[in-house]
This record gives sequence, structure tokens and C-alpha cells, in this order.
Amino acid sequence: LNSASGPGVARAFHTLLGCVLLAAWLSLDQQIQLLIGSDGLLPLEPLVAQLREHDVGWLRFPSLLRLAPGDAALDAGIALGVALALLVIAGIGARASLLLSALLYLSYTVACQTFKSFQWDNLRIECCLLGAWLPRRRLVSLPHWLMRLLLFKLYLESSIAKAQSQ
Repeated sequence: LNSASGPGVARAFHTLLGCVLLAAWLSLDQQIQLLIGSDGLLPLEPLVAQLREHDVGWLRFPSLLRLAPGDAALDAGIALGVALALLVIAGIGARASLLLSALLYLSYTVACQTFKSFQWDNLRIECCLLGAWLPRRRLVSLPHWLMRLLLFKLYLESSIAKAQSQ
């Protein structure tokens, strides 16, 4: 790998990951009220009330949506996710936007419970976290190696899932 290509690859990675995030947020926008809205299949508000009643900590349910589990907050979080994805695509504060996107998407993944328990949801969060470490202007080797490790993990987990399925 040519050391001059590192920043170009990082910019392309951020832009493409921003496009993936944009598609994910727009897709979630179409589903969120049906899944965990007040009239959804698994409404978030009663779940959050139970979490508070049983004093469940942030480590067991790491979701910002527990602060405001209402329908308006669900929609506002999606709008924020779309805005963060557009900032990543535009290259404006890409690293910070990816970090915030990871935290926000984790919040929705946890809140949606079984509806978002797929490996690609976790992969999206992990890519955002690693992408936040990836500077766009200089070459750094640790994030590149971590991305390769993440790719290996994806292949390994996919192989295990396929082997376990009938």
C-alpha cells in the first residue's frame, strides 16, 4: 500500500460509510414508529418505565432513548442521524460525526431489541467507531489494521452463522 494513498482511501471510506449510514437512517425512519413507537409492536415507553422501576443501569441498556422514549424523540433522533450521515458524506467533521452516529445508532439498536439484533447492525456501529479513528489527512496504521480485523471478524461470524443454520 502506497503511503500517499492512505488519506485518499480514508476520505473514500468516510464518504462511502456516510452513504451507508444515510441509507440505514432513512430505512429506520420508515420503520421506527411501527417497531418501537407508542403504537408499535414493542413500544419503548413501557420498556423504559420498567428499566427505571427495576433500576437497570446504563451498561445493561446503553441507549440515549431512555432519556426521552416518546415518538417525537424517536423521530428527532432519526433526523439527527440523517444530518450526521450527510456531514460525513460532505467531509465536515467526519470523525466526530461518525462517533456521534455510532452512539446514536447503538441507542436505536438497543431500544429496538430483537428487531435490530443482526450482525450488520453491530458491524455498522463498529465501522463508525473505527472510522472515527481514521484521520482523513494522514496515514495511520492502527485503524487500518483494526479495519482488517473487523473484516476478518465479519467473515468468521458469517461462516459460523452459515454453518449453524440448516
